[in-house]
Amino acid sequence: MVCMNKKKIIIGGIIAFIAILILSLTGYFLFIKQDKNSTLTLMDKRWIEDNKNTVIDLGILNDIPVFSYSGSGVLFDFVQDVEENTGLEFNKLPYAYGKEAPTEYSFEFVSSPNEGDIVFYQDHYAIFVNQNVKYGALDKIPAMTLGVLSNDMADVNYYLQANRGLQYKSYKNAKELITALQNGDVSGIVLPQILYFEELATHDFLYNAYNITEMGQSLVLHLGTNSKLNSIITKYFKKWNKDFLEHSYITHFSEMYFF
Repeated sequence: MVCMNKKKIIIGGIIAFIAILILSLTGYFLFIKQDKNSTLTLMDKRWIEDNKNTVIDLGILNDIPVFSYSGSGVLFDFVQDVEENTGLEFNKLPYAYGKEAPTEYSFEFVSSPNEGDIVFYQDHYAIFVNQNVKYGALDKIPAMTLGVLSNDMADVNYYLQANRGLQYKSYKNAKELITALQNGDVSGIVLPQILYFEELATHDFLYNAYNITEMGQSLVLHLGTNSKLNSIITKYFKKWNKDFLEHSYITHFSEMYFF
């Protein structure tokens, strides 16, 4: 009888072990193991299949040099790769910088990314002057008047407040800033470097005199309320960021400014 009980215990233990192993393997293949190309798990693929007739509205900036300009750029590369490798389909809704995003899933420039936002790029501000000079520190900048976009005035005052010799004049847009510098109305202008790269690059009298490294805007993909979709896009971006983002950036930068 004792021998029979021991056998039952051993058999029961083996069955329990096999059951746990099967459950673990099932969980691994369903929820953890990712496709090497798409990063999708089997559950992700099932969700996409169940929602294959759903087209996802996606707001995409269409006037940002290198990243999204006239239907091309880094952001469009990312969206196309997501569609090709996951089966997701997006309804791309173009809109201009400074306008309200047309939908909850949108590429946007923000001062401070929210939790869950996917950050594509950090665009830093700089002081541009019409002389070939470089200031290594904020306190090395001589007294001067800087032209500043009206929307940026509060931040510029905050980040440059340690230099009491700086004064500011407000302007509506980058064109007005550059014209003011040309006419001698200001001694320098403050602009983000990528957002206005086209304007900066086409005026050869502009020189980057000082990088305001603490002040910037983040180009982000703002995610919506669908947690499963958010998970799929976030996982895919981590792989794409590692494998393709830099190449995409270099390619579009070169195409816009060297060819």
